[in-house]
Amino acid sequence: MRNNIIKIFMLCISLVLMQSCDPDLVVFDPDNGQTALSFGETVYNLSIPEENLTIEIPVNITTRSNSARDFNVVVDEEATTPGTSSEYSIGSVSIPAGEYSGTLAVDFTFANIGGMDGETKDLVINLVAPDGGATYNDVATITYFREIICNDLELEVVSDIFGTETGYTITDDQGNVVAGVEPGDMFPGNFCTQLTYTESITLPDGDYTFTILDSFGDGMIAQNNACGPDDIIGTYRLSCSIIVHAQGGGASVGAAESTDFSVNP
Repeated sequence: MRNNIIKIFMLCISLVLMQSCDPDLVVFDPDNGQTALSFGETVYNLSIPEENLTIEIPVNITTRSNSARDFNVVVDEEATTPGTSSEYSIGSVSIPAGEYSGTLAVDFTFANIGGMDGETKDLVINLVAPDGGATYNDVATITYFREIICNDLELEVVSDIFGTETGYTITDDQGNVVAGVEPGDMFPGNFCTQLTYTESITLPDGDYTFTILDSFGDGMIAQNNACGPDDIIGTYRLSCSIIVHAQGGGASVGAAESTDFSVNP
């Protein structure tokens, strides 16, 4: 009994970076030179930037060698998003001489990642057991998406009754006005039917402040008996692709409502 406890203890020491020791999980015997591989981390969530990205997944091994060693991995085709093979490249597991750990490099190419903005993909990688050896914690899942690079913004403003009161400005981080429309110039007049104003705005990377204006000071909401008893509420939305930089409307606007935002932070 005592010998079994000692053996289990020695096996636990040999499992580098393993978080728990469960004798039922032991499928190899390092005392007899049997080699086992495991991923040091198995779950990743990545945003792939425009300049591409390489990650190094840590891999542990239960034996040492006087020479460097390489081990194979395979992509789980059933669990990996179909049609994504050109979006990444995968090397082999590299274990330096005399070490119990190494890495697997995975390279992602921004320009090759297709799909809609914000769409996520899955890459699932399996360790291949070495000859006469074994694996555990042998599945790494990488969920990734293409970083949204967006400089072409869209502004949509829907008026209340008094559209001539509404305007906007965008200022940069130095306080310079880089875009805007004065109240009275956005909508041609005041109407019971709401009007919609749209504008495309291109901004360089940086930090900005969007301000919606109401010259009367009561916000984007109005009630006028000539138009019926119900409030007519105006709204605004500044967006780029699936990114919403600013939105709001109604009485909360008051004389002005400001929102800070960044373009490609």
